[in-house]
Amino acid sequence: MQPYVALGKKHGVKVFGGIGGSWISGGKAQVPALYRARGLLAAGVDGIEIYETNHLARSMPYRWIVPLFGNPQRLEEFLENSNFPACFPVSASNAAFGHDGHSDWHPENRGLPKL
Repeated sequence: MQPYVALGKKHGVKVFGGIGGSWISGGKAQVPALYRARGLLAAGVDGIEIYETNHLARSMPYRWIVPLFGNPQRLEEFLENSNFPACFPVSASNAAFGHDGHSDWHPENRGLPKL
């Protein structure tokens, strides 16, 4: 992201990082998405866009994660002080969650390899 952020700053264009809607699939998906948000914020993006926000159109139990995407200090404190990452470690099977809405390992995604 850093080259895009630098280019955007040079030309006065805001650069937003994206988090895919697949992070709503529970803890196994939320931890990679939180790490993705941390990396985007550290790169200096102007904001984070959540792809497929229609998944959040109803009140869901995991809506608590949304404010962390935009608050670097609270996000870092959460990752450092909670046991959430220990309960849901990042693995080859879930590392792509939050990348885009189709980077997951659900059985209905027949084109993806199963680990």
